[in-house]
Amino acid sequence: MERKCDQSGVVAYRVHGGVLEVLLVTTRTKGRWIIPKGNIEAELGSRGSARREAYEEAGVRGHLHLVPIGHYEYSESSDKHRVEVFLMKVERELSVWPEAHERERQWMPIKQALEVVDEKGLKPILWMAAELLH
Repeated sequence: MERKCDQSGVVAYRVHGGVLEVLLVTTRTKGRWIIPKGNIEAELGSRGSARREAYEEAGVRGHLHLVPIGHYEYSESSDKHRVEVFLMKVERELSVWPEAHERERQWMPIKQALEVVDEKGLKPILWMAAELLH
């Protein structure tokens, strides 16, 4: 039986100068590049929680696709997480947001994002996003 997703997140994207870019953020502790993600809150559901994480961690708002593009798993200490991932076309990038002082954010072409992301499970999600958006 497949594990239920306990987290949700977004691959935030834009087209800048004719190039498809995604927005990555750093983790709070080790500064690794990841997508905005976090625990699914019951009152928000998976989509609403993903939208909230995009705002809190990356300071972006936009159109969140209705259907997730996939999921991936990762381990943090002894905890295992399963993350449901949505695409978000960014419409607004805020200059101030809740975790601005805790994280860096950076736009980059998907090819560069694939090089800097450490989480093995996240790489196929980025490939899928590239396929769907080209």
